[in-house]
Amino acid sequence: MNQKKPSEHQMNFTTIVLAGGMGTRLQSVVADRPKPMALINGKPFLAYLLENLIQQGADEIILAVGHMSEIIAGYFQDRYLDITIKYSYEDELLGTGGAIRQALSHSSQSTNIVLNGDSWLDMDYQTLLEEKTDKDTPMRLVLTPMTNFDRYGTVTFDESGLVQSFQEKQFKEAGYINAGIYLIDREWYLAHSPIGKFSLETELLPKMVDLGLLRATVFQGFFIDIGIPEDYLRAKKMFLGAWTNAAPWFLFLDRDGVINERIPNHYIQNTEEFKWCPGNPEAIAALSKMAERTFVVTNQAGIGKKILSEENLEKIHGYLIKEVASLGGTLDGVFYCPHLTSELCDCRKPQIGLGYKASEFFPEIDFKRSIMVGDSISDIQFGQKLGMVTVLIHTKSDEYDANSIQIADIQCDSLADLVDLISISK
Repeated sequence: MNQKKPSEHQMNFTTIVLAGGMGTRLQSVVADRPKPMALINGKPFLAYLLENLIQQGADEIILAVGHMSEIIAGYFQDRYLDITIKYSYEDELLGTGGAIRQALSHSSQSTNIVLNGDSWLDMDYQTLLEEKTDKDTPMRLVLTPMTNFDRYGTVTFDESGLVQSFQEKQFKEAGYINAGIYLIDREWYLAHSPIGKFSLETELLPKMVDLGLLRATVFQGFFIDIGIPEDYLRAKKMFLGAWTNAAPWFLFLDRDGVINERIPNHYIQNTEEFKWCPGNPEAIAALSKMAERTFVVTNQAGIGKKILSEENLEKIHGYLIKEVASLGGTLDGVFYCPHLTSELCDCRKPQIGLGYKASEFFPEIDFKRSIMVGDSISDIQFGQKLGMVTVLIHTKSDEYDANSIQIADIQCDSLADLVDLISISK
């Protein structure tokens, strides 16, 4: 996932973002907010979308809102990144076509870019603007190629870009899909579209095809629609690189099951019993070079049970720090809770005392710019309470149910996978 860099000679444009849908397919994992406001690593998906549009020249943004509109308006207010935000409120559902028609009445420009608020395509909006619209082509539809899919219908077009047909959803080895992005001539749309509720996709676009008025522009780039839980999770992973690249961030790691292999029903007593998970010394060294600071936060009730001495625990952690350092990495601190569950302390995860203890030593820590990696639900809850991005490592999959897995922002099989995820998604 890439965000385009602003150019010196880019054209400004007005964009309408459709953000009023119910998002019923995503409600199993995002029930408390409209779909475009689904959180991606602590920030609404819609915020990423608007930031990319603004970087590429959008100087007027109109949000077509309906379902839970107060959440969207409460977040973006009247200005976002110094750009004016207007709202087109649907008192009743207008469908995609009706929502666009109403939003166009708020636009100050004759040509508008319209897009869905729950999908992303890596594309150059300036190139789309160069296509322009006229009386013979009052609308341009952005297509993107896809392979081996059955979730989307396909679009056919001729060599000049004139759209010839829309085909129903069925398995395709390859084809072009509607990316949900349009370049629209406002005057034509207001003059020729129905008043009230209607579907752009099923009512207006087919008529435009029959009249030879709809042309396609193809952009090949990363595309994702967060409309279903599986793709919502995929979006979290793909956007992680952008999140880590945006500003300094801090890494918190659980120990047993994440850094080293667990020994069932046993507390690791010494360095001889400490067995790294495969590839982890190198992975931690690599992650520590990416993060501003790297910490370990671990529950060690073996101390409270008098099974493990603090002296031996310190030796284990000294060995851990030394091994990572030998590979060019840095562990800035290891913080542990020695208490039993029955002691009801404030430092045993999922309680957040270990996080605050780390911040006492390193006051620059910003929990909202932090990632917590764990293999237990208590690790994920610890991270969530502090506002961190949470990563679940699948080493205890037999303990998880569907609801438990869903609470983590990201899931990985190993720390090496997390290294790859951050690296390739930048």
